[in-house]
Amino acid sequence: MLSWTIRFWKQTLVALTLLCAFFCFLQSDLVTAAGIMRYLQALYFSLSLFILGALDIGFPPDASTIADLLLWICYFLAPLLTAGFLYVFVQERLLKNLSPRYRHHTVICGLGRSGKLVFELAKANYSKKNKIVIIEANPDNPHGTEIENDPAVWWIRGDFTDKLILKKARAHQAREIIITTNNDFANLKALFTLEPMLAPGRVPRIFCHIGDPKLLATFKDPLLDETLLNQVHFFNAYDEVTRRLARNWLQDRAEEPHPRTFILVGLGRFGRLLLQNILADPELTEEDEIAIVTIQQCYDIARLKHDWPAGLNQRPRLHEPIIANASDPAVWDQLNSMLSGRNNKVYLILCRDDDIANLETAITLKTGPASPLQQATVICRIFSKTVKAMSDVLEHKITRHEQRDLLLFPFQDELKEAFREEIFHPDSSREAGDSD
Repeated sequence: MLSWTIRFWKQTLVALTLLCAFFCFLQSDLVTAAGIMRYLQALYFSLSLFILGALDIGFPPDASTIADLLLWICYFLAPLLTAGFLYVFVQERLLKNLSPRYRHHTVICGLGRSGKLVFELAKANYSKKNKIVIIEANPDNPHGTEIENDPAVWWIRGDFTDKLILKKARAHQAREIIITTNNDFANLKALFTLEPMLAPGRVPRIFCHIGDPKLLATFKDPLLDETLLNQVHFFNAYDEVTRRLARNWLQDRAEEPHPRTFILVGLGRFGRLLLQNILADPELTEEDEIAIVTIQQCYDIARLKHDWPAGLNQRPRLHEPIIANASDPAVWDQLNSMLSGRNNKVYLILCRDDDIANLETAITLKTGPASPLQQATVICRIFSKTVKAMSDVLEHKITRHEQRDLLLFPFQDELKEAFREEIFHPDSSREAGDSD
């Protein structure tokens, strides 16, 4: 009951004010009717406080009684509540449906995990006067309340591939358009939709996230105008993040480095991009080896075994993928058996989206019986908002010695830094100016 009252506190206050005014009017001399008409007159007077502000009924003579004092309070409170509801109605129902005549603004397409990071960077890097238009179709987006309360932001609920939605966002008058979603087809479709809308010589800077380079190569040259292509910067922030991981976290810095064994647990988008960047490592040798644990069939390894791409380094040893759930103890027995008797530097990278599952796997390995995997460097991909909480969990569950080779990879921080370099780097960025 209390939580319901807190949620609907305005409606509750209106009801209490109406009831209080009704009973106080019954006790006052302002109501002159008798019988059932006395109750109807008191109800009419109570309602008129909210609508006419008691202009046609007069005022209590004094505040000598509690009923008169409460009635005076209702005389002030009721019009204030009415004014508050009118303000909310005009603000949310009328003004928000008007299309601002923005120019030289920033349009962000998509407000998922990537779009939210891009929005935060835009707010941090650009002038407070710079207007931001966000196009997001999901009405239940968890960031909606926070963003709607920002006076410099206009949220359009709709499909950013729709020409009418892009016109409403005045994309053709924008200074820049940033397409952030992980749906490559939708991102390219938005470019095709934008192309006829843009006037020659008035093409905004466009940043478009594309996760599949082959898809981009197939569509961009035959279907997109060269003038537009010159203004579009295609990028893949996830590729940059996994490149950072391979470059900064998976290198043996010893004076006499050992061969490396890379074990990837999970082969979703993050795992596939990490595999590509491990294979592109110039330090990779034939003595290095790669093993993969995944719940889905892994055609990447089979293709690499039979058709090693030209331009890559020497082919490392590629183990047959283990198609199983990582929670199965037999998986780790098989990996320990594979590593037994070798002197390799082992990197176990937990690539799954499930932070808790990654951390539980790491703790189980580090606190279990002695094994080659217990001596491995374990890297957990953790969404940054939970990194501190996860670090606290580690302190309570395992000793500092066991934590020594257990690293938490702050995925969100690295992704945000990748977006900063791709979109907001000083060489390509600018201080956004005023919007009209």
